[in-house]
Amino acid sequence: MLKFFLGLATFGIYPAVQNCSSNSDRFVPEDSAFVAYEEGRATVIGSDNDGRRIEGSVVVREEGCIAVGDDCIPVRGVGQCNLEDGPLDIIVADGEVQSAICYGDLAEPTDVVTNESGNVVLPQNANNAVLVFAPETNGVAIEGDLSVDGNNVTLFGNGPDETVIDGNVELTGNNARIRGVTIKGDLTMDLNNLSAVLVRVEGNVIIQGNNAVLAGSVVFGDLRSGSNNHVLVDNRLRGNLDLTGGNYTCADNHRFNSDDFTYTLDTEPRGDLLACP
Repeated sequence: MLKFFLGLATFGIYPAVQNCSSNSDRFVPEDSAFVAYEEGRATVIGSDNDGRRIEGSVVVREEGCIAVGDDCIPVRGVGQCNLEDGPLDIIVADGEVQSAICYGDLAEPTDVVTNESGNVVLPQNANNAVLVFAPETNGVAIEGDLSVDGNNVTLFGNGPDETVIDGNVELTGNNARIRGVTIKGDLTMDLNNLSAVLVRVEGNVIIQGNNAVLAGSVVFGDLRSGSNNHVLVDNRLRGNLDLTGGNYTCADNHRFNSDDFTYTLDTEPRGDLLACP
């Protein structure tokens, strides 16, 4: 088993405010379901105040206002996220911000996975850790289970079609986050304040801690949780939905029936809308 003992990025909430100062700050949709990080841009995932699905990136101006539907969201100088320190995902449901996820400085990561064979050596006992994947690993399955034991860890992939983990992934530290990967086994989110954004999971997603975020993702297995306060936005699920906790925020989650593991959020048709209990 490949193990991490790593640490630090930030979780924050951004209130919606009115009156964006410039049309140039307005949301720019992407052609692809995976929104790669671009320096100086924040990614918005979710639904606007009319319930329409939105996903794409925005330029963040000095005045720090972006438009989501008719509302605007400040993203600079609010909370602890700052685009100067790396990428930012903003998760919205019906035009209201539910979570803002910071990933740390990708320009100076703690470690870079470069081995195409999948025999990856991962750092241990490192704080403030950000793990990225070199372009030469794109399309090459990284073999073995992956366990993230430290707190405040970032695993930042190059997109679900590029970064492939051929095993199970366990997030067992607080405040860990994973983005832009395919997981061929299960994803287990075991402590608190964990997030998975723009991931494709061929197995099950099991949420055991509180305050998790799952957004912009495709799950071929079951989605199961008995814990509380999760944000589930803009996901597709093929298996069973088994949620027995409480106080969920859900928006634009749909069922799909495809057996094709290349299925993405853009693939049509979408099935029935899934409601949290």
